[in-house]
Amino acid sequence: MSDFSDTNILRKIFAAIPGIFKPVLVRGQKQRWRDDFPNTSLSSDWDIVQVGNGQNISVANSELKITTGNAIGGTIIRHKKPFNIPCKVSFIGHISQRLANQSFYLEMVDSNGSNYARFFFNGTNASNVSCEQTNGGSPAYNFANLTSASTTFSSGLVYEIEASIEEVKFSTRQIDQLAGRSASWTQYRRIPDPLVEYYIQIRVLNTAIPANSTTLTLDSISVIENESISIETPSRGGKNLSDALTVNPGNTNFSVVVSNSNISVINAQVYYTDTTSSLIANGSFVSAARNCNSRGIFLVTVDTDQAGNLYIDQSTDNSTYLDFGARPCVAGINTFTVTTFLQYARIRYVNGSTAQSRFRIFSQLKSF
Repeated sequence: MSDFSDTNILRKIFAAIPGIFKPVLVRGQKQRWRDDFPNTSLSSDWDIVQVGNGQNISVANSELKITTGNAIGGTIIRHKKPFNIPCKVSFIGHISQRLANQSFYLEMVDSNGSNYARFFFNGTNASNVSCEQTNGGSPAYNFANLTSASTTFSSGLVYEIEASIEEVKFSTRQIDQLAGRSASWTQYRRIPDPLVEYYIQIRVLNTAIPANSTTLTLDSISVIENESISIETPSRGGKNLSDALTVNPGNTNFSVVVSNSNISVINAQVYYTDTTSSLIANGSFVSAARNCNSRGIFLVTVDTDQAGNLYIDQSTDNSTYLDFGARPCVAGINTFTVTTFLQYARIRYVNGSTAQSRFRIFSQLKSF
């Protein structure tokens, strides 16, 4: 197999992506779990820390429901499985209404509550959610609320917390849609301690007697604990569909994107149909200039019914081209592999003394 094949290119890239014996900034997953509440009660993985006066916990139809009731008090449930930073936590669910004197917390928290990152819902504005985090029991550092119509929790959203040793990212997205993040915010101060263990915790609290009972419904909760995430790319800073790591081997027209478990190669090869117009006797054709962009292999296919000569001219400035010599073509299909040494290249073809009735040129740029 040629060293110029796409398979070998990918092998070289993956060989550079370290494994167990070559630690780097991006690694795999240590553990992951997800609860879709498939039964008629909470699984044994959950602790019911407390149930508030008049409040209720129920599981049915793959949903966890906690109702607030109409009295002062709170309900707390906590998952038993600990996990560590860096991690990604996702909550899917909705609240039936937003009333004064009611609060809802979706959080990752340590055993004594001194370190956490959480979504906090309170008040009557259905489009507001507060993102909070703290380190070592210092006062919670509050963001400005994520406020847009798309953060209306009553319609059902995915709420994500992604925590690493240097940042905490809060984001929301619509469920069951091919769309990017609805809102996103990243915090670098007072972020949770990466050296302690964390747990998923759900809290419902009536701080005073509310006007009515409200139901918090959770469709699923998931946790992914990563070995290490310590990288910032444009995709990780924006409201995009998913985080991705782009590997670009010195070539603006060739990149490998690794996203979740998917790998895609972008512009590994560029194909051209240069001409399909026949030439008269002794006629010539000159293609548009190509910026090779470090793609050092130029593949050319000539299909003709008359003999002629192919030239691959090259240039440093797209103005003055050097003639690298003729490549004779016979009637039929002719293929050539040319190494490009300069930044620009073009195809030039000179027909023989007989007019053509069939003439086509196809070309392809490839990386080494």
